[in-house]
This record gives sequence, C-alpha cells and structure tokens, in this order.
Amino acid sequence: MKIVDVCEFYSPTGGGVRRYINQKLALAGKFGHELTIIAPGAETRMEAARGGTIAWIKSPHLPFDRNYRMFWNHQQVWRTLDRIAPDLVEGSSPWRGGWLAARWPGKAVKVFFMHADPVAVYPQTFLGGLLGPERVDRLFGFFWRYLNRLNSNYDAAIVTNPALAERFAGFGLENIQIAPFGVERSKFSPSFYDATARREMLATCGLGADASLLIAVGRHHPEKRLRTIIQAVSRAQASHNIEQRGFTRSRGAKNYCNAAAEFCFHFESKIGKGHAEIAQREAHAFRAFLRSNSSLPQTAAKASTTDTPNN
Repeated sequence: MKIVDVCEFYSPTGGGVRRYINQKLALAGKFGHELTIIAPGAETRMEAARGGTIAWIKSPHLPFDRNYRMFWNHQQVWRTLDRIAPDLVEGSSPWRGGWLAARWPGKAVKVFFMHADPVAVYPQTFLGGLLGPERVDRLFGFFWRYLNRLNSNYDAAIVTNPALAERFAGFGLENIQIAPFGVERSKFSPSFYDATARREMLATCGLGADASLLIAVGRHHPEKRLRTIIQAVSRAQASHNIEQRGFTRSRGAKNYCNAAAEFCFHFESKIGKGHAEIAQREAHAFRAFLRSNSSLPQTAAKASTTDTPNN
C-alpha cells in the first residue's frame, strides 16, 4: 500500500513527532508498505529515509519557533501527492497541513490523525486553573466547530485511546477509529527492574525503599500537564492508602494538590549531544521553583538530568 503522511510538524530538530515519524518510516517497509512523509523544509527535495521517503516542500519558518515550518504553497504539496498517487493519505495536523491533505482532489482514502487534544493542550493548560475545564471548552466552542468542518473532509478520524474518542465524539466529531499506541517491550519491560536504581531515586526524594515511586520523563513544559499527574495522585488517595504530604501554591494559598501523596518527580531528559546545558538549565529552573514556593516541602521533589544521546 502507498501511504502518504502530510506531516506539518515533522522537523529534523523536532521532538516527539520526529521520533514517531522515524519509527513509522522504519516499520512501514517491514510490513510491506511504501511510506512517504510530506513535510515543510528549507528547500523542495526528496530524501530517502529509514526505508521510506521524505518529500520536503520549501516553506517558511513558524514565527514563534524556528525549529518548525508551515506549509505555504499548496500547489507543491498537491503536485507531490499527484506524483505519488497514494492509496491512503493521512493528515496529522489540525492546521494548514490538515486542510491541504483534506482538500487534495485525489481519490485516495483520507484519514485525520488526531495526535492530541488541541483544547486540552493549551487553552485548558493555561486557563483551566482560572476558569475550569468545562468553561474553557465552552469558550472554545468555535474551535470545536472548526475541527468538525475539517474532519468532515476525511473518511475517518484516528485517535490513540478511548478517552480521546469519547471526548471528541462529545464535541461532534464523527467516524472516529481507535488505534492504540503500543509499548516497545524490548525497551520498556519489567525485566529491566533495578532495585538499586529505584532505591537511589527514592533516596533523592528523602523517601525509604518501601515508598511508591512515580517517574515523569520528559521536558518541563506546561503542555506536558505535570500538574495533572499531581492531581491524579491526590485523587487516588480516596481509595488507596498513600502517605500524604500537602503540596500547595504559595500565591493566594490556593491548593495545588489537595494533600498530594509524598512522591518524587525524577526528571530524566533523554537528549542529544550538545543539549546537556539546556537539560541542566531546566533542572535548575525546576529546583528554583520548588525553593521559591514556601508551601512545598523541600525534600518532596528534586530534578535530575541524564545526558543520553538521542537515537
């Protein structure tokens, strides 16, 4: 099968999307598929990559993040699709890239891949604490109508879990299909259990070996919803016997984590060469946040980094 992913946020210097696409390219050929990624780039060219192809389309930088670009010339994208003549076209952006894939006049089956919930990622992250998630959803009703218009141009919408399917269906999206992400058992397995490493992580939090350990791995950015992790642990206390320690916000003495569990955020940034300084700066910033908030116990959370080259 010939598959084309019109991927607006694929970039050589990107993060999760780049990793996901690189794995997708490597696996497509193994399953007998011919995969092409159409992505915005510095120049228009074709590149063989990991058993597939990347069709770069010359496009301008995004004004707020020069790691990424946005499609501008729809004719170049459509000519590339015409030349490949795919059986399946995937639109993986709710912005311009999604519309270019949706409105291409070819005969291929078209699927809209929703990697995330755009309203939850940004509006609820930055406004939810002030207005509440339900009110934010109502305020962004115009966006849900926009998303429905875009989705109506596709044969199906793909999400990765039942929770997203239920949420999107609640706002009117149709033809939703669930394709859950899997786990690479060769890399994530109980067989890698290391009691010493676990004990050392807990010790950095001032906790004994019998405590529960929750590890959040990723960059320190509001869109990663680390507060949600804290709140989830807090809710779990209603039915689980978890030793508690209160986490509160100093500003306005607002409850940050209704008597959250005593646990440690151990951040390990899996980064490329030359980026150790950035990761260390993030760790220092997180420590500074903890120290500046008088309501947070100093032994409850610490951050660390590991300089591990990205594959």
